[in-house]
Amino acid sequence: MRRAIFLLFPWAREVIFPPDVRRELERFVKITGVFTPDEVLAQPQLLREVEIIFGGWGTPRLDERLLRDANALRILFYGGGSVHAVVSEAFWSRNLLVVSGSEQNAVPTAEFALGAVLMSLKHVWKFSMAMRLAQAYRPKDAPVPGAFGSHVGVVGVGKVGRRVIQLLRPFGVNVLAWDSFLPGSSLRAMQAEPVGLDDLFARSDVVTLHLAARPETAGMIKEGHFDRMPAGATFINTARGAIIDEAGLIRVLRRRTDLTAVLDVTDPEPPAVDSELFRLPNVVLTPHIAGAMDRECARMGQMTVAALRKYLAGERPFGLVEQKDLQCLA
Repeated sequence: MRRAIFLLFPWAREVIFPPDVRRELERFVKITGVFTPDEVLAQPQLLREVEIIFGGWGTPRLDERLLRDANALRILFYGGGSVHAVVSEAFWSRNLLVVSGSEQNAVPTAEFALGAVLMSLKHVWKFSMAMRLAQAYRPKDAPVPGAFGSHVGVVGVGKVGRRVIQLLRPFGVNVLAWDSFLPGSSLRAMQAEPVGLDDLFARSDVVTLHLAARPETAGMIKEGHFDRMPAGATFINTARGAIIDEAGLIRVLRRRTDLTAVLDVTDPEPPAVDSELFRLPNVVLTPHIAGAMDRECARMGQMTVAALRKYLAGERPFGLVEQKDLQCLA
């Protein structure tokens, strides 16, 4: 049988590859090791004679040093979303394969975004905070857009953004979309209106961010974008904190108390203890929970079983990531 190892944090192995998934994998491959990242970083020779790595959170970057003795390695099954942190030029130069669970991780992220969008369109965060601060019932004192006929802007139409657009269809919203890699015809085929980034922020009752974190997207969403948002609008970030100008967002939220920011991610993460994000009444913070959590992670393990069977049969596995696709994956 083919030789395989688990290489990830122990807690991640338990949630991504629970016992039933591990038993299924062991029907097809021989598991010869269960290693932590520290063990392999200290002893790269542990990868010798291994053809298959089952990874996830904690899998170290497979660079020249770690791959030095890994002459038998052919494929990494990564039970997580983005593979940017685990692959390297050395990885690609050896023509190794990587399978990602990004499609499966996109499911709960998109579900979280959908829930946040719908709650935002009802101004739930604003009313909840107002009543908590006043310690009294606060009636509606401004227009509440609701879903029907409202405008929702989706920034970045990768795996998550695409799924968000699909989930929004039954709610009667008008979807505006921006993506630097997709032509307008593709966005229109998804029933989204292609618009420029400035226009999207200016017209949207809610903006939800789903860009990939890349050097070229760092700080891409700037203070001016937030300042263009209509009265009472909400910005949602379930992507990465580094994509936005956080200081600029804070400045806008200070002077635009009508706006709300729902931030599942920040930069740094967690925020500094003295960050204004903890104190501003128009900020809703959650601790990076939009992606797969606990039982949701097993969806990626189940995908791994199906992809492994394809790989062993000599077929293209589900979730295969190619180097050329990295820049547009989120």
